[in-house]
Amino acid sequence: MKRVTLLVAAGIVALSGIAYADSPILEFIEGWSGPGPYTWAKGFDIRLACLPSREAAENSLRRQFWNCYTDDASRVRGLFMFNVNWGDNGGGQLFTDDLFDRRTVKELTLEAVYMHRVNSVVDIGGGIQWVRLTTDAPTAAAARLGYSEAVVWRTGVPFRVTFTPLGFMHFNGRARGVSRLVHLQYESAYFGSSSQASDYGNPFSRYSTKREFQSRVGVSVDIAPLLVAIHPN
Repeated sequence: MKRVTLLVAAGIVALSGIAYADSPILEFIEGWSGPGPYTWAKGFDIRLACLPSREAAENSLRRQFWNCYTDDASRVRGLFMFNVNWGDNGGGQLFTDDLFDRRTVKELTLEAVYMHRVNSVVDIGGGIQWVRLTTDAPTAAAARLGYSEAVVWRTGVPFRVTFTPLGFMHFNGRARGVSRLVHLQYESAYFGSSSQASDYGNPFSRYSTKREFQSRVGVSVDIAPLLVAIHPN
């Protein structure tokens, strides 16, 4: 599995589109040899619910809901989120020790996390992640050699840190949400289960791993400021 990914995310309040590309330097450092990298991913983040801060505890449920989806830093102390993203390896070489296995592997990631708001700049959290890796069917010639299509599910435990660099700034009126416009994210998910080339329909490669991390860094742009500009109250 690909261990390190560089994300570039374009987000909205409840949904976010993601496109990410491989970082060859980090891949080299970690000694990656499995299928990947998974590039040009798309995805979305859904805020399921938020815990109100002390300041907002007496607000109506409707107001708390609005605070959650506009990501009001002073009125939210925790976020429950469900995240989805998907991408593929572009049909490249799956394993470093098999030059002939070049197929498309699609990666779908489902993630449930809780993010605790430390302050207006930093959120930290974690949860559980499910990853489905699907290989294309091999060519007729490759199938005769023993290659086959496959579906692999892996379960990981992600840890995420989100930095909001403008979070310390305070704006008034319709510009109030500008401080929540840009977010920097780091996530590392630990996978304790084993994975080998045969899981991906490759009977020749000696690729095998028991424990690994998949780390991602990214930048997201949230449209919450637009919602605040339209409905400042």
